[in-house]
Amino acid sequence: DPAHWCGQAHPEDRQRLREFLLQVAAGQTDGAQIEYRAVWPDGSIRWVHSAVTASRLGDRRVRLDGIDADITAHKLADEALRQASEALEAVIQASPLAIFALDLEARVKSWNPAAERIFGWTVEEVIDRRMPMLLEQDPEIFRARIERGKRGEMMNGLEVTQRRKDGSSVELAIWTALLRDEAGAPSGFMTVAADISQRRH
Repeated sequence: DPAHWCGQAHPEDRQRLREFLLQVAAGQTDGAQIEYRAVWPDGSIRWVHSAVTASRLGDRRVRLDGIDADITAHKLADEALRQASEALEAVIQASPLAIFALDLEARVKSWNPAAERIFGWTVEEVIDRRMPMLLEQDPEIFRARIERGKRGEMMNGLEVTQRRKDGSSVELAIWTALLRDEAGAPSGFMTVAADISQRRH
């Protein structure tokens, strides 16, 4: 009886769990796994991962067997990470500094509104493309900078002159940080650039 199984489920998840169990019983779902909230005997709410199988006992009877795992800690960690990511993204979007990420081929992976304002190119114009102002640079010089960056030789407060989309120049102070993939290998760079033109003048 799915209703008996659903008794421990959080009221907001019971209908979804019931529909899932009926689908498993009818052989209508593959994988047969679900995550839902359950109410523990002490009244606390826990996240549960259930893997469910169905076996027929006769023409009309189906037996459901499940293996449950308490994944509350994992869910809480995911939620904390999601909130931290959202907060960081909000800071990046609101920052007066140009903040952008490049892969190891200088293709733009992220580009905030301040970068649009300072350089003149919109995110649609640069995303997944080589950063426009780098296209004019000597490839060998660029490669050498990439190799130094991979070794951890970052730019910290380096003052440079760059070109805007309209051809004008902008004076910048630049900081970079090396990004790594899940295996720890270099995957790109996060760059912060401050427009210091007025201070220079």
